[in-house]
Amino acid sequence: MKRIAAWMIVLLMLFVGIPCSAAGGFYCEYTPKSEKSTVFYIDLCSSEEVSAAILELRFDEKLAEYREASAVEKTSTVRAACDNACVRIAFADSGSVKGKLCRVAFKALQAGTCTFTLHISQAADSAPNLMTDLPDSSIEVKLGKDDVVTSASSKSAKTSSKSSGKSNTSSRSTISGVSDDDAGNSNVPIGGVYDLRKLQVWPYIVVGVLSTLLILGLVLLGVMLGRRKSAKKSPDNENEKEKADAENRL
Repeated sequence: MKRIAAWMIVLLMLFVGIPCSAAGGFYCEYTPKSEKSTVFYIDLCSSEEVSAAILELRFDEKLAEYREASAVEKTSTVRAACDNACVRIAFADSGSVKGKLCRVAFKALQAGTCTFTLHISQAADSAPNLMTDLPDSSIEVKLGKDDVVTSASSKSAKTSSKSSGKSNTSSRSTISGVSDDDAGNSNVPIGGVYDLRKLQVWPYIVVGVLSTLLILGLVLLGVMLGRRKSAKKSPDNENEKEKADAENRL
């Protein structure tokens, strides 16, 4: 609520001293919920270019429940809060927008005709000029039994989506228990064995070859040293040593 109030104060400060222009047309459009959704939408629109606005959307809280408000264009920013069946929206755009300004999501609580009334507290066009003489706009939405989604049905829908998601995950990969995204991860074990199919194996091959060459070099070095030692202990050298010992005895 504090952020919404701050936004409204900033917009009101921007509106102070802005020249006035002719009245623009603000209106509402209804978008029913889809088969896989639990919410319907009320789009807040303008027939004129709008750069900023403070809007109030009133509704029957016995028939509908407010969910969220979002901007339609990427250049727009929306802040909203709901209190006493009234959604207060602060809208601003880096330039100006015409047509759909923002979308407000609701959930149907029970069947009936719900009236949504749009009131414009302040608005500025692309000049920017303060837009005056802005009439209220209203729209009646007939909510049927198909629009009302009970909590039990929504829970069952979530449960079915979770179970279907698990089955899809297991069927995506030819190896049970591992999805396609995890198949390339060496930290994911497959039946107790790490999957190295998508790893770069060349570094391991180079290290293995170098290790083998090092071992062979050490073996050859040992053989050469052994041959030198055996050459020093040849029979000629032993005979000369025996003769030298005999002369020393005489």
